[in-house]
Amino acid sequence: MSRLHFGILSTGIVALLLATSACQHDPVGVDQQPTVCYQTDVKPIIQNNCAKSGCHAGGEIDLRSDAGILRHVTPGKPFESSLYNAITSTWINPMPPSPNPPLTQEQRTIIQLWILQGADTNCGS
Repeated sequence: MSRLHFGILSTGIVALLLATSACQHDPVGVDQQPTVCYQTDVKPIIQNNCAKSGCHAGGEIDLRSDAGILRHVTPGKPFESSLYNAITSTWINPMPPSPNPPLTQEQRTIIQLWILQGADTNCGS
């Protein structure tokens, strides 16, 4: 998905996700949203913000590999995914920690939508 294409749709996606975030089931319409591609949309966010030296590039939580990332994701359930909970928490060890800037709303939405869409690492193929 091109960045421009996603940017245009992100406002609608954010509104959809915020309106349904209190629900314990997948929000209606997720399957009608553009497919988020793990390789080009999700993985770069994690590599550039999380899987860095001094953060999660080794140790107990190692986010350098696809398998390492997927250990912290429950497909279809962002609120049961420790990865999503870590990047959206505002009170217990928010990630990424200071002095790094937090992920943008668009980055968090990309990851949430990817998880809701089943956390596919093959871009729907």
